[in-house]
Amino acid sequence: MPGDSGDILIVDDLPENLRVLATILERAGFRIRLAPDGAFALRAATLRRPDIILLDVRMPGMDGIETCRRLRADPALTEVPVLFLSASENEEERLDAFRAGGVDFIAKPFRAEEVLARVSSHLSIARLRTALARANARLAGQVQDEHAAREVAEGAAQDSGERLDLALAAAAMGTWEADIADGTLRLDTRACGVLGVTNRLPATIDELIAAFAEADRGPTASAWRAALAGNCAVAIEGWWTLLPGRRRIRLRGEPSSAGGGRRRFVGLAWDVTAEHDLRERLAQSEKMECLGRLAGSVAHDFNNHLTVIMGSVALIRTRPDLHPSVLNWADNISRASDNAAALVRDMLTFARRRETRLEPLDLAALVRSSAGMVQALLGHSVVLELRPSAQPIRVRGNIEQLQNALLNLCVNARDAMPDGGRLVIETAQKAVPGALCRITGSEIVGEHGVLSVGDDGTGISEELQARIFEPFFTTKPEGKGTGLGLATVVGCVRQHDGYLSLVSRPGAGSTFNLHLPLTGG
Repeated sequence: MPGDSGDILIVDDLPENLRVLATILERAGFRIRLAPDGAFALRAATLRRPDIILLDVRMPGMDGIETCRRLRADPALTEVPVLFLSASENEEERLDAFRAGGVDFIAKPFRAEEVLARVSSHLSIARLRTALARANARLAGQVQDEHAAREVAEGAAQDSGERLDLALAAAAMGTWEADIADGTLRLDTRACGVLGVTNRLPATIDELIAAFAEADRGPTASAWRAALAGNCAVAIEGWWTLLPGRRRIRLRGEPSSAGGGRRRFVGLAWDVTAEHDLRERLAQSEKMECLGRLAGSVAHDFNNHLTVIMGSVALIRTRPDLHPSVLNWADNISRASDNAAALVRDMLTFARRRETRLEPLDLAALVRSSAGMVQALLGHSVVLELRPSAQPIRVRGNIEQLQNALLNLCVNARDAMPDGGRLVIETAQKAVPGALCRITGSEIVGEHGVLSVGDDGTGISEELQARIFEPFFTTKPEGKGTGLGLATVVGCVRQHDGYLSLVSRPGAGSTFNLHLPLTGG
């Protein structure tokens, strides 16, 4: 990512190679340090950890492969990407370089475009890996805190009632008790608050299980039966239906015969929605990274094949003696190639590997200029209503990508209104307190330029809202959609350093909001 000010250490024994590489990368905005040999490189990397190391394979004294081994032996430098530089085609030498810990090769003589592309790609991957590691660390901390709170609560259960109350209150947990003989259930006040019920409901374990979402009832009932049969601990978790919104509840308990000899289960109940969502976002982030790399690689190779196809069609059309039927076939190939090229652009946008030039633009003007294209997409059954702001809304953006995102949202809205309806496109400059970003999972903070696309169609259930932004996921019949429309919108918003929010309910329509950073330019 040129201009992103990554710190790059270049190691080569030839001064002219150092000068050329330094010039290429400095012009792209990277910070450069130079090392004439392996020993100097080790000292430089230890003093200040670089983001990427470009390392010549063949150098006098300590060669590049030995230098890489020693870099990898330093725990602080283990994750720094090492890209080898080599003019050799020796396959065994390349294998040794990868065994030593290298991640890529740049062949000499190198091209400036290739150097920038490889450096930018590995810098992006390294930073994403670092972000995932930090997310893992935060998740581990939260899980440890939750375990610690539960251990405090369980230990306090053997002590005085006052200490138990304090521990449970701190952990936001409630207690429950179930009689094994008749299945009756009793909840304390805090458990009622966690479950959103009165002390009378649910009155039995069967009623408790019935209050979970339908998909969770079978597993929770099986867990309870297994605990009864084995007289062992029980763990139940699922989506809870007696509270507004999407809440996930966990209950754990153990058999007990204390107090009169009656067999019973006693346990704790608490809300684990935040923990579950954090795990889901982390898993989704890892999956999106893999899919993005795959989509980018496939799209790049496919583009090469498309270039040959489209160039060949252009050459065929230059033939003066071309039969009309052949010309018709060539037109069909050309149209199919154009459609395939558009799909490749969507894949590259999703993978964030498409070069994006951001310039100052007015969101309101963008909406006005796109009205004709949008109306043509919607047809006559959908009424288009434009509400561009009277004042310009200045953002830094790419007109082509934003128009493509707008058209994708409009196509989805049209498909959500099969019997017709109303589509509203609106622009505004505002802060949206409490709005949740569907990309980062965090709250949207500050004032932004907002582009909204709303419809009064079928709406989207909460279950589908958690999946519709995944690449290649579609609810449309086979052959009717690629599943890349909303993934492309996500890629566009990411490249603009923006946020994406969604407000939708089944039967009440949907509104997608693109929040873009403002600029004074």
